[in-house]
Amino acid sequence: MIINTIILFLRDLLPLFILFGYLHVFVKQQTLTFSYLSPALILGVISSLLFFWIVPHISEYYEGTGIERTYVALLLITYSCLFLINSATSKSVLISGKIKSLILIAASSFIIFKVSAFLIFFDVYFQQQGNSINILIGCIIGLGICASFTTLFTFILTELLESNKTIIINICWALFLAGQLSQITIYLSQVDLINIGPAVIDFSAYIKDQSEYGHVLKALIGFEESPSKLFIFIYSFAFALPFLAQMFITILQRRNHHE
Repeated sequence: MIINTIILFLRDLLPLFILFGYLHVFVKQQTLTFSYLSPALILGVISSLLFFWIVPHISEYYEGTGIERTYVALLLITYSCLFLINSATSKSVLISGKIKSLILIAASSFIIFKVSAFLIFFDVYFQQQGNSINILIGCIIGLGICASFTTLFTFILTELLESNKTIIINICWALFLAGQLSQITIYLSQVDLINIGPAVIDFSAYIKDQSEYGHVLKALIGFEESPSKLFIFIYSFAFALPFLAQMFITILQRRNHHE
């Protein structure tokens, strides 16, 4: 029971901790303070609680597919805003006001997506198990693991940034974005809007989705043990888009400079 609770934290909340680790490094790079993330955190948590409260009503829309469609919308909003943040942080600190707005929208959307999913599964799990002591212990351990992992991860990102190895940070960030956006294939297939097709490759002999390492890799880069062609396509597109946008911005800047 304790293990299942910890895995629930790794699956639903660790990606949220990782996102705030990235954002902390990015706003620090822009000479902004961590307080820029506080409104997003507060708004996201309050919105998640409200969303959890109205979930039964949302699920009734679109012939019972309201929740899945809402999750897809939240993922698209999150990716779009984080993509714009990635483009903005390569420019001047003068656009800090725009970064603040993007952080607020992106973080709030992602918090609603992850925390509401966590609360839904946690509520069902708690009602089925009923052992509050073990669940409480699991929550404490789960929070400790997420916080410790994110502290170490943020330290590594900061060291890479100070060592001028931003290309590694950009690759990791693009993998994280791609991993989150590619989850839309799961929800779209659940409501029969797409057919994901058979798996192209199977990594289950090495790492399984439901293992501890699988959950950590999924939180970091969106790992799937049996990805389909559609999943790989969306993942590849989402990964390449930030670099393509950066190349386009660089070309425009050079052209304007020559003119």
